[in-house]
Amino acid sequence: MFKSVKYNRTTWSLLIILAISFFAFDAKAAEWHTYFTAESFSYNESTAIGSLLDKFQSDSLSSGDIFFTYNRAEMGSSYRLGRFEVGVHYIGRYDYLIEYSQDAIQLLYWSGNDISADRTREYDIFMKVNRVSSTGVGASLGFYPSDNMNLGLKAYRLSTASLLLGSISGAMRQSQGQLIYQDLSLDYVYDEDIVFDRAVKEPAGNGVSLDIDLSWKINAVWNTSISLKDAYSRLTWRQVPSTIAKQNNTPVKFNEDGSIDVSPSLAGDTNPRNAVQRLPKKIFALVSYQHNNIGYTISGLRIKSLDFWQTSLQYVVKQHRYHIGYLPVQKGIEVSYANNWFNINLVTDNFNFRKAKLTGIMFGFHLVI
Repeated sequence: MFKSVKYNRTTWSLLIILAISFFAFDAKAAEWHTYFTAESFSYNESTAIGSLLDKFQSDSLSSGDIFFTYNRAEMGSSYRLGRFEVGVHYIGRYDYLIEYSQDAIQLLYWSGNDISADRTREYDIFMKVNRVSSTGVGASLGFYPSDNMNLGLKAYRLSTASLLLGSISGAMRQSQGQLIYQDLSLDYVYDEDIVFDRAVKEPAGNGVSLDIDLSWKINAVWNTSISLKDAYSRLTWRQVPSTIAKQNNTPVKFNEDGSIDVSPSLAGDTNPRNAVQRLPKKIFALVSYQHNNIGYTISGLRIKSLDFWQTSLQYVVKQHRYHIGYLPVQKGIEVSYANNWFNINLVTDNFNFRKAKLTGIMFGFHLVI
């Protein structure tokens, strides 16, 4: 999933500091926190996630206009002294976001399932993609205004090795009894030419991202927190492979089974160019109530136009925490377990992967001394 990247002197210095912090620290000096976490969270509004891996073959298609997958593995160590905490981190991540019109996903669904297209109607086509694989190092600063409140900032320097960024838009209109492409426009940069199938030089880029976290223990039973992942991001690519192409007033081609050929003939500019890429912002907030062994939480996650609200119950026995939650909009279930050094979370709307639109897993190991 992650392609190899080249590291500069600053990157290697931070990695050495991180390795030393795992094994060579004075436990009596202050509080050290060392951790490893991995998470994967994916959702597709219109069809099962598994169908995307199988040419959109699926039992059904529902309304929707977005797909995303967010995958991240991170290790790090932090040192707290008094009201301040500093840390170093290493991260590998894979982000993919697709925004599309209902007509566009309908055409892909028909093509993948060998369904004859309706030639009597017109179609509006739009699809926007944002995919990147990256690795990098980070530094964090935490501030504790009081014993019950914590503000954390974490900045990453990312090296990027693969991308797909751009859009296709236009329409299929009726003209003299046949469908024609009207103002079909393609504009994208990439590491693999999926339109003209050209051999291209593998691009490389770099950039930064910033996370912000705030937590507050209101009193003995109430807690609240908010996290902004990729609150700011900017990835830059220089002389990356590129295609800008158009097609207009050209008849739409059909396959032998009657489905629309979703690979129209395009012509245009394929000169390399510079590009700037942004990572989708993610906002997570929660309010929790915990009294003795029983807890209740309301939380929400927002990615682009999608909201994932959840209500959940928690049961605590000594250092063991059991959690079950329900996402009413996506009709999903989350279960989790955590103790002082380990945690695991699972979420899905269907235990049959080929039918699931929502899937997620997260686990981590923590050591505090």
